[in-house]
Amino acid sequence: MKGLSIPPFLGGKFGSFTRDMTAASGNVSYTGLGFRPRGLIIQGGVDQSTLVLFMGMTDFAGKSSIQCQSGALATLRILNSYIVYLGDAAGSQYVDTPTADADGFTFNWMKSGTPGANTATFTYRAF
Repeated sequence: MKGLSIPPFLGGKFGSFTRDMTAASGNVSYTGLGFRPRGLIIQGGVDQSTLVLFMGMTDFAGKSSIQCQSGALATLRILNSYIVYLGDAAGSQYVDTPTADADGFTFNWMKSGTPGANTATFTYRAF
């Protein structure tokens, strides 16, 4: 039997980035994938006095995420409105609708309130 040649983009690409929780709202492009993604799975968190973790996914048409927060603000939420949602008692950073680009994706970051001076760390798989 002859072996199949699978294009490299079918396996997707993994990456990571950070977000300053005090940064202003605005579009941020994440490029260098080498292809236009059809889907994105992303997870991240903020290490602070109340640990916040989440996992989200999108096909760039719909989106959903699961957020888990421990400590005094302990919650477990399933959100169909955001692919990313990280917050503390004073505010949040979130992404409503990401867009797929020719070489990556763009997040329209939105800031609500005045979240603490922490850095969120993200990993993703684009495919």
